[in-house]
Amino acid sequence: MIATLIGSTGLTGSFLVRQLLADAAITTVISVSRKSLSRDIYFSCLGTTIKTAGSKENFEKVDHAAIVAFASIAKAHDAKIIHARFRHGRERELDVLLQSDQGPD
Repeated sequence: MIATLIGSTGLTGSFLVRQLLADAAITTVISVSRKSLSRDIYFSCLGTTIKTAGSKENFEKVDHAAIVAFASIAKAHDAKIIHARFRHGRERELDVLLQSDQGPD
């Protein structure tokens, strides 16, 4: 399978890249650039803190808007799986996994 991710330079993303490269089922790992996408699995490791972002508005641009935009792009390219991993407050980490329930075309 081919995996595509954004946020690969951060702590979580860089860890995920190493995990994906070590997984025999993953044949290709792509960190998204400005090229068009056509992949099976999309990963998002984007995330920040309000302190780093400088404001709640900037925080929401990264921790919500950018992830939703990425998922929309993945869906438009017929992604089979979309996986987002992010922190929710200090208490817990959330994993969001969306799988298409549609069979092959």
